Amino acid sequence: MLAARSDTDAPSKLPSLRRFLTLEIAIHGPRLILAELALASGGYAVAGLWFLGRATELRPTLSHDVALGSGSFFLGVALNELALLVYALLIVAQRQRRGRAPLAQPGGQQALLLLALLSLLPLAMPLLISREERLEGRSACRQVDR
Repeated sequence: MLAARSDTDAPSKLPSLRRFLTLEIAIHGPRLILAELALASGGYAVAGLWFLGRATELRPTLSHDVALGSGSFFLGVALNELALLVYALLIVAQRQRRGRAPLAQPGGQQALLLLALLSLLPLAMPLLISREERLEGRSACRQVDR
């Protein structure tokens, strides 16, 4: 079992990004995590724009296509990091309002590896965040109805 699973009733093999980010913020501090995500987002965006700029200078050949593909990939990963940055900012704001809640102990390295692999899949993080929040919203509605 993964310790970073969502608390919803729906079975899920995906780890909870909220728990992962909360754990990272608790261990390393919000400044470091927010700075890391901001630098990663900016770095990937700069790399993507650089590759796209190189693609405009090249004639339509294989190197043009590689530069265009690389630029698109890095911009997609930059969007992942930007989504994680916004999510981490929301978590930090909620923790400051509510106080610091006790954290679940981290599971195995499998959850971290899966999140690392998903972060390299362009646009995976915004989709995973929206899915997780939608499922947590449903779970909260069920608890209120009881």
